[in-house]
Amino acid sequence: MKVFKNINSLWDYCLVCHACKKNRNIEVELGPDIYVYLHKWKKIRNKLIVEFSYRNNSFNDLNFKWTINCNTNKSSITQKNDDGLKLDFNSICDEPLYIYINSSCNCGRSQLSTLDLSFKDNCIVNPTQIGIERESIYLNSSDKKYYLSVEYLEQKASIHRVNSTANDVITSMSKPAITKIINFDLSNLEKTFNQIENILLFN
Repeated sequence: MKVFKNINSLWDYCLVCHACKKNRNIEVELGPDIYVYLHKWKKIRNKLIVEFSYRNNSFNDLNFKWTINCNTNKSSITQKNDDGLKLDFNSICDEPLYIYINSSCNCGRSQLSTLDLSFKDNCIVNPTQIGIERESIYLNSSDKKYYLSVEYLEQKASIHRVNSTANDVITSMSKPAITKIINFDLSNLEKTFNQIENILLFN
């Protein structure tokens, strides 16, 4: 599994497209959505600020601001209601609050999703889960084109040979070669091409 020491390192990985080297579009999602509704989020330096409302039969919707320190993996939640009622979020919601990240590039050649990053009592529940759930990338050189999809939880990768137009619109893909997951170094595409070719040679 591809894991990171903190959310900042994970964010940096999500941000850069390894195909075109430009920044990807990042979306932060919030759960469990049966209880919480995401209003907006923003990342300022090392802090991720998430504004959301909490639904419960005992209360009207309550508004909260969740500030996550992406270096320390710790957080704090403050209430934003103006009615004078101040509640500790952790005392009214027994379920861990979690976020996950979806990332995709405008070039259309790479996308990924992270694992759920669950927090309880303002601390991340499992630091070993700061990682990627799945990612895919379309790799091309002058004479080689592949579509690589990696499922980290299932510990497998699928590799397709690709036919595409001159402007890289995929027209067809081969039947996938399925392999056990290996440490693809997508920051070094020449190395990744060599890894793929070695896999296909013996698959």
